[in-house]
Amino acid sequence: SDVEVNIKIALASAMRKGALTRPARNKLLAEMTDEVSALVLSNNYEQTLALSLARKRGLADVAHQSRFMAALEARGLLDRHVEALPSPAALAEREARGEPLTRAELGVLLAY
Repeated sequence: SDVEVNIKIALASAMRKGALTRPARNKLLAEMTDEVSALVLSNNYEQTLALSLARKRGLADVAHQSRFMAALEARGLLDRHVEALPSPAALAEREARGEPLTRAELGVLLAY
């Protein structure tokens, strides 16, 4: 998983300095498996719940989501075209039709 890779990256410095051997690292990783698995599953559940709640709120959150996208764009962190997110004009049209962001679009915003 990404979490395991990040842990290995974090431990790489200790290995380079000789403070941690590969067998000791591997033992540590094995000991962490249950806790890391629980954290990953909890995170997955919470992300799914966040998407479900945002989708349920629908149009009530569109103004906040629009400002969030605009703030990310202003900082050069978001390209709506690349991320397949609606432009401000397209979002206004969708809002007028009563169409909030899709679950996939909300997932992109959650990633930010």
